[in-house]
Amino acid sequence: MELPWYAQLGAHNNPQTIAASNTAAVMVIWAEKVGQNREWDHKPKILEKFNNDVRHKQGRYAYYYEIWSNIHYGYIGMAAGFSESLILEGAGL
Repeated sequence: MELPWYAQLGAHNNPQTIAASNTAAVMVIWAEKVGQNREWDHKPKILEKFNNDVRHKQGRYAYYYEIWSNIHYGYIGMAAGFSESLILEGAGL
């Protein structure tokens, strides 16, 4: 059943609706920044800079090149206020 016109006017003014729409907008912006081959996806830039060498030695440890972009993703995501679980869920997208 459709709401009367006067009830529809205020339908988007409740805090839950506003929060949900803001969260969705923020997630779209985040995905545009960190998605594959996007501005904050450093993996292609690292490969290019180091002539496609995918392993980096730091002291006694060898790291796969993706680690630097993944650290950035997690650090900035937490600083932006995303929960750890949300960051981990979004990492595979």
